[in-house]
Amino acid sequence: MGLPKYVLNWDELTAPLKKELLKLIDDAIKDKYPEINTDNIEADLEAILELLPSDHYEDLKRKIDAFIYKNIVGIQKIEGVYLDIPPLVKSTQHDFKYDKDVYLTGLHVDQNGWKKEDRWRLVINKVHLMKNVATKEVGEHKFFNTFYKVNANTPISFILDNNSGNSREIMLDLEYIEGDEITINPPSTDLPPSGSTILFLDVSGSMWGLCDQMSNLMVTFLQNLSESDTVSVCFVSGIDDKHTKGTYFYEKHDFSNKDKAMEFLGISSNIPKKTGGTYDIVTVKAVLDYNLNKFTNYVFCTDQLLESAPRSDFKTKLISFFTEKQNVYSIPTEPSFIYYWDDVFNNTGLFKPIKI
Repeated sequence: MGLPKYVLNWDELTAPLKKELLKLIDDAIKDKYPEINTDNIEADLEAILELLPSDHYEDLKRKIDAFIYKNIVGIQKIEGVYLDIPPLVKSTQHDFKYDKDVYLTGLHVDQNGWKKEDRWRLVINKVHLMKNVATKEVGEHKFFNTFYKVNANTPISFILDNNSGNSREIMLDLEYIEGDEITINPPSTDLPPSGSTILFLDVSGSMWGLCDQMSNLMVTFLQNLSESDTVSVCFVSGIDDKHTKGTYFYEKHDFSNKDKAMEFLGISSNIPKKTGGTYDIVTVKAVLDYNLNKFTNYVFCTDQLLESAPRSDFKTKLISFFTEKQNVYSIPTEPSFIYYWDDVFNNTGLFKPIKI
């Protein structure tokens, strides 16, 4: 004869506790929202604590305490910016960035040349804190009723959508509390999915010391692909001031599967080394010049910035070239470049930095 057993259902224990806690909190604040203050919070917290069955749950009180009495310590600062907007139908962006964590407290926007069609946005990490805000004939101030924390080195992007094409001057004052901490945003560590893949490697003079390292990272990336995925490898470098198709160095190798591509990249002598030129950003531009639009994944590795391209509409052309079903990544050549490619990705949806 076996011993009698009783199966514990933890919901039977936690449900009453939950019910009592919610009732206590509800009774404390019901019909009192306009008058809520911290005068009687201590009594309410003590009543909640009495319901908690063990010392383990006292941590809940400490967390509630920390939330209610959170004290943001720092220096109140204001950064002003003057923007000269040209008479063009386009978006103009200015990024605020700080080397310490900050808490946003307000934004003041003033301008001349008002037109009713124009709008502005405030964007952080692709989150629109303010969206489709109409410009005003007089200056306006936006208050943050709850301070918004922004991690160190994170772009705070003010974007004017100049739909009218009218020229103007804009004066911005960003108000914030500068904190004492530095919170680092970790780089993306996810590898792109399987699919046909093309790799672009800058082989100009400034990259010589990095080519072997970058090719090894590309080999690591290729291991994530399926056996049937085709792979192409492009070596690119500028020549003097030349930047049009056929005038700069471009060498493309096609492979039927990832293993052959990995074997090729694993041999250092297969990677050419060129002197480079003024526009080594042709490493990226080659995708446009040679109309390489049939791949699932695009991975670019260069130490040049997109802004170094000879054409001012370079980014616009890249955005229109790629489709939503294509994945466009960058391999930063050094840690500081992670922030740059993060900015590009946040603004364009392209060149997501990957760390392998």
